[in-house]
Formats: sequence, C-alpha cells, structure tokens
Amino acid sequence: MTPRMKKLLLWVGYPAFYLFCFFVFAYLTFPFEHLRDRIVVEFAKDQQKTGGTMRLEIEKLTSYWLSGIDARGVRLISPAPPVGADGVKKPAPEIEIERLTARVSMLPLLIGRVTVNVTASAMGGTIEASTSKKGEERRIEADLENIAVGRFPPLVDMVGLPMEGDLKGHLDVTMPEGKLAKTNGTIKLAFADYAVGDGKTKIKDTIALPKMTIGELTLDCDIKDGVARVTKLAASGKDLDFSADGKITLRDPFADSQADMYMRFKFSDGYRNRNDTTKSIFGAPGSTTPALIELADPKMKASKRQDGFYGWHVWGLVKSLRYDPSPAGAASSGGGANPVRGGFTRQ
Repeated sequence: MTPRMKKLLLWVGYPAFYLFCFFVFAYLTFPFEHLRDRIVVEFAKDQQKTGGTMRLEIEKLTSYWLSGIDARGVRLISPAPPVGADGVKKPAPEIEIERLTARVSMLPLLIGRVTVNVTASAMGGTIEASTSKKGEERRIEADLENIAVGRFPPLVDMVGLPMEGDLKGHLDVTMPEGKLAKTNGTIKLAFADYAVGDGKTKIKDTIALPKMTIGELTLDCDIKDGVARVTKLAASGKDLDFSADGKITLRDPFADSQADMYMRFKFSDGYRNRNDTTKSIFGAPGSTTPALIELADPKMKASKRQDGFYGWHVWGLVKSLRYDPSPAGAASSGGGANPVRGGFTRQ
C-alpha cells in the first residue's frame, strides 16, 4: 500500500468510524420514553386544534431499524357515552392497536419528499399504509385486511348495534394543503360475512333486533375536489337487501362534513318469518297485522314503498346526521337540494 493510499485511508477512516460510533450510541441511548410523551402531547394539541375529542395512549415505544419507531399497546380513546336510560354507565369506546411500526424512507428525502411507511396489527387484522408529503400536499395510501368490524367503535356507534364480519379494502387519497375539503382519490371497501344485532341490544332503547346476516357489503367511493360520491354501497344478503347512493361534502374536521345520501333496505321473507320475535317486529309475510317496527316509529311506516323497501334520506352534518322518510328517493326531497325537515336525529 502506497503512503498516499495510507494517508487517504486515515482521512476517510477516522471520520467514518466516528460517524459509525455516533449513530450506534445514539441508536442505543435514544430517549424513546420522552419521544412517546411528546407524541401523546402533540396528538392532544392537534385534537384540540381540529375539534377532536380522542385521547392517545402508548404503552411502549422503541426503535425500528434506523429511521423508525415501534409502538406497542396503542389506544385511541373516545369520551365515555352518557349514562343510558337503564342507568348503566358504558365504558369509553377505544380503538386498540397491538403493534404499530412507522419508518421514514430515506431515498425520497433526496427529492424533498417525506414518506412514512406504517404497518399496524389492529382489531384482528393488519393495516399497511404510507403517507408522503411534498410541500403542502399530502398523499395517503392504505390497504386493510381482515379488520374485525365489531372491534371498531366508531362504526359500531354509527350503526348502533353489535356487528360481526371482516373488513378489507384500499384507499388512495391526496389532500392539497393537507385539507379534507380539497381531497381527491378513491376508496374501495368490502365487508365479508357481515352481520348486525344480537337479539339483546335495543335500537333506540325500544326494539332488540335479532341477528341479521347481511353477507358481503361493498363500498366504492370517488372523491374529487372535496366531494366524496358514493358510486356503490350495496348488499344483497340472506336477511337484508340494502343499497345507498349520494355524496358527502368533506370539511375540516371530518365531523363537520355535510352528507346527502339516500338509502333503501328490505328485510327478507325468511328473516321476517324466522320466529315469533321477527314476525312481531317486522310483520309476517302476507299478514295484515301491523309490524311493531312501524308502530314504534311512525316514520318507518311513512318510509315504506310499494315494493316493500324502506326509503330514507340521510343528510346533515356527519356529527349529527338526520334521517327523513323518503319512499320516492331523491324526488321526494327535490333531489336533495332542499331536504324535508322534521326527520329524527341519530341518538
């Protein structure tokens, strides 16, 4: 080895060794406990800024490769619901993520794009996602597989009944300036072996709905300039035929988004005739005895169509959706431009 080569190796070797040691010790001694607390605090600030009400908890945070984190025991907790009519205090709904890893991709940084790849084990399934930001534009792409819908509190609360089934799907959205109101993209979801009700939980504290097998429920949604148009939301299952269409005008925060949807559903004769309970609630096929579901809520009777389907107009802010009988579909409300007032608010 020539003297010049030895000198060059010294000039390169010592700095390289220093940098190696620096990164190794930084990696081993990084204060992940403080980073965990900082993430929780920043999440709380973001919720306060956007009007959110969820609280974040993380049991443990460690390193993941050189540019990532590994979080265990992640929980997103919503405020506890009010005490019910029976005086029982229900626990606060929470979304639990057993493990979540997030890693910053190094190569995109060279072109000024920050890309974070996320993998989560949650609700019995997996979520693989990536989010990237360049300037003020953010893109989110995610794949969901085998998510147990009954363990997703926001969906359970929206339906108001216990649920079964697995969710899978794909979403790809771009948010200019990071705003929902300017979002573009697509969402495709499919619920397999979907079922609602357990024969015990009551709808609006009045009727306990026997378990209803819906089968596969599909949702296709196209989003352009902040308007999400539902091109397909339908199920044709063993116990229920259901379909819906319409749009949601996105706002920040999402709870302030404006919905304008029409849905139609019909209970199968087999389900209505299953037992004495279903016969009394939904009316036995061919019977002239009024169905209990129509007597308990006169708006159900007002929504019934000649073909046996119930038609409803779902509209208003997402955080306080309203439901109006609409047996004729959009025509009964002027195409949704001026919805008929007087519908009930979701409890």
